[in-house]
Amino acid sequence: MFAHSSSKRVRQMFADQFTADAEGALYRKSQKGAQYRVSEAEKEAFITAYCAHIRYANWSMIMAIVLLSVLVPWFNRGRDVSESMFAIRIGVYAIMVAFVVFYYWSWNAPARALRHRTPERAALTREQARGLVLSKITYRKLALVASIGMGLVLKHSQETDLFQSWALVWLAIGGALALGSGVQAFRKWRWGQHHSRQ
Repeated sequence: MFAHSSSKRVRQMFADQFTADAEGALYRKSQKGAQYRVSEAEKEAFITAYCAHIRYANWSMIMAIVLLSVLVPWFNRGRDVSESMFAIRIGVYAIMVAFVVFYYWSWNAPARALRHRTPERAALTREQARGLVLSKITYRKLALVASIGMGLVLKHSQETDLFQSWALVWLAIGGALALGSGVQAFRKWRWGQHHSRQ
């Protein structure tokens, strides 16, 4: 159930770059890039390929981490456990970096395939792109993120002194989430005021 729901969200996020019209569809990279005309068949092919790539990448990442967790301790048997943990940590970081690189390569596949076509419209300006992002953010989501940030701070403040050692990380993360949400809420409100006057 959860995997199916997650798969639908991944597909929808990628599909949101395409806008259907009477002649087929229009593609904008991340909804902000130059606009290219594509056929309905091309659109479906791009979406299907992306979903397959991400599915394979997810399973490959899981399998790689499991193998790493099994093989490193086996090769390091008889040695200090901290050496194995360090090697596993470095390996996980390398796997995550590879996943992120592959993710962006897959996300940008339509832009690479269409780069030789003449765009129908130019990319959105910085102001237009900012307005698009703000229009899609809801105050409810911002409040949720702020609540998570404050929850992190409160949870860890009950367990340890937040101003000591690594506990500062939780204070920084929680504070950044809460502050960032507040800033975005203010920007959205100001953008809405400006947009309503036009």
